[in-house]
Amino acid sequence: MARVTYLDTSDPDAGALLSAIRERIEATAGAKMGDARVPNSLAALGHSPRLLEIQMQLLDALWNGTTLDRSLQELVILRVAQVRNSDYEWGRHVRTARLIGVPESKIEALERFGESQDLTDGERAAVGLADVLARDGDAPQDAIDAVREHFSERQLVELTQLTGAYVMFAIFLKGLRIDQEPDDPRLPAPGPTAG
Repeated sequence: MARVTYLDTSDPDAGALLSAIRERIEATAGAKMGDARVPNSLAALGHSPRLLEIQMQLLDALWNGTTLDRSLQELVILRVAQVRNSDYEWGRHVRTARLIGVPESKIEALERFGESQDLTDGERAAVGLADVLARDGDAPQDAIDAVREHFSERQLVELTQLTGAYVMFAIFLKGLRIDQEPDDPRLPAPGPTAG
């Protein structure tokens, strides 16, 4: 059970912002997913309207303002969810990944990304960077070098920021025990150690 209440569009402080978020969801992913509700994560973050507003700006910049391929972004986010054991992030983003056409074989390969032939060399490097950053908060030079073989410095910055943002969000979600959305899948049972 969540440690805070979920606000709705009638809230005197965050209601207008939550209404705008719901309208945006209805016009984009919500229409495709058949779910235009404001997610629990954002309804909880509405307790601090300014932080909610900044979070939405950050998400927009990460999803729409980088040079990273959307499919790659989702693979990175899903690996962060696995490492941080975040059912909520996994559930939201596995649905998004499937919606945008990420093959199921790539999603399944994340547990064993280092040895998987389902991922490209660039995807393995990006997911490997996300793996060590989400685990340790730092990356060894070989993880950075592997990313540089496939991505620009700008993209290295974008991958690092994407990973950090979703680690932060995983902490928020778990710390406040945000309830998973209806019909979102939970993390699969862990397999052998990835790498």
